[in-house]
Amino acid sequence: MSQATEHPANPTRQTQKCGATAGPSAREWEENRAAITELYAKMRWEDMDKVMREKYDFHASKRMYNQRFRTWGIQKYLKTSDKRQLLQEAGGGSLKRLGELSRQGKVDAGKYKKTLRWHRSVHPSPSRPLEVDDATCQLEYILKSLRDYHHWVAEPGNADASRILVTDLEPSRESSNLWYGISLGVTHLVEAEQSVERSDRAFSMLRQVGFVAAPAMLARPLDFIGDLFVEMTSPKSPSWSEPRRLILRLFNQEAIRVFSTEHPIAIICREMQKTENLQEVANRSLDCMSDLVTKLWGEHHVLSFKVRTANFMLALKSSELVAAERMARQLLAMSQEIWGPASQQVRLAKKRLGHVYFAVNEKAFKINGPDIKAAQNGLNLFHEVLSHPVGRNDVSATGYSEDDTTLSTMGDIAWIHHRLAQHGQVLYWYERAIGLAKRLHGPGAVVTTYVGNKLVSKLKEMGRHEDAKLWEASISQYEQTR
Repeated sequence: MSQATEHPANPTRQTQKCGATAGPSAREWEENRAAITELYAKMRWEDMDKVMREKYDFHASKRMYNQRFRTWGIQKYLKTSDKRQLLQEAGGGSLKRLGELSRQGKVDAGKYKKTLRWHRSVHPSPSRPLEVDDATCQLEYILKSLRDYHHWVAEPGNADASRILVTDLEPSRESSNLWYGISLGVTHLVEAEQSVERSDRAFSMLRQVGFVAAPAMLARPLDFIGDLFVEMTSPKSPSWSEPRRLILRLFNQEAIRVFSTEHPIAIICREMQKTENLQEVANRSLDCMSDLVTKLWGEHHVLSFKVRTANFMLALKSSELVAAERMARQLLAMSQEIWGPASQQVRLAKKRLGHVYFAVNEKAFKINGPDIKAAQNGLNLFHEVLSHPVGRNDVSATGYSEDDTTLSTMGDIAWIHHRLAQHGQVLYWYERAIGLAKRLHGPGAVVTTYVGNKLVSKLKEMGRHEDAKLWEASISQYEQTR
């Protein structure tokens, strides 16, 4: 819940904004303590808050509740360290033994119930014994790390939560540099068969992954995990397997260095190197993350939108276009209902739906030529994204919101025009995208180089080699400022 959210007024005091310093008095907290404690033990905070407001006329922000829970010594989720200590007391980590000790009064009954509830929530018992193969073990290891991590982030009083639960929907600069850099490296690898120079540039670009991976992980760990499943699962070229293993190995090393060997990013990178069934691992993991986010923070949290978007991107990049279209339309409807038609979520959801038509056109183009209807539907949605009212101060200066969503959408528009052989429009949109990339990220940024290479390739295709050389010289100068 944002700090600007207002609850209905309590007759005994003025309306309070969530996050404001004022709130219920100490006496009011104590009068409602029993009800709060009982409700919080059996439901999510959002549901408890609704009951307290509607039934008890009690109004407080989530931050106020968390402060009071710390004062009362209440924890909804048992800390991992406490859980391990309890299981050690049971003699080797047996829940059965822990239950026996609890019945004998040798361990705290409340802690035992918390341990049991926590364990069942993250380790549901199978209906029958299963033969577990290596792939299942790898997947379960990843899922367990995700559950542990999300529950740890959700612990009341976790000082790292605000850093991890980033609500900004635009990608971080570190993330853009990383994933655009990987795309550039793979592009050069594909072209390297005809050019030694291209091969050198490809491996130079991929080596930079090691330098920019850690900042991207640290900036937004949960966003990075979602991107990791999407980008490492979908094939980027016929020879993608070897670069993927190299990248995952680099990611694992950096995750261990900046986090630990048991951080979910490190675990995911290690296990994804071992399995060929990447699609199932990614699908199951993103579904798990979606369930965890909904249970711990509610479906109205921005993280819910982010995970759903990652699920969509995985389906789209895996060419599951029917499923991708269904997800995109659900994402758009959900965004309009929860965040409103003028929200950034709606803008991004329209972009995702545009990507479905983009993919339909790509599929048709490779068979019989462009699908004019799909291409036009995609262009219409992308232009809506560019003109979408999001209350940005920079719209009046350029005609568009100057952000990464606009930048990537310009590239999408240029590519559809490329497929339609509308060469003038292609150059127009790539040139605008380069200008925006320079303003957003700087001339030497990987993103700027990525867009510049697209423009150069188009100029060469059109036979405008002198113009292409001029742009190549400019891009080379830009790269020297990196």
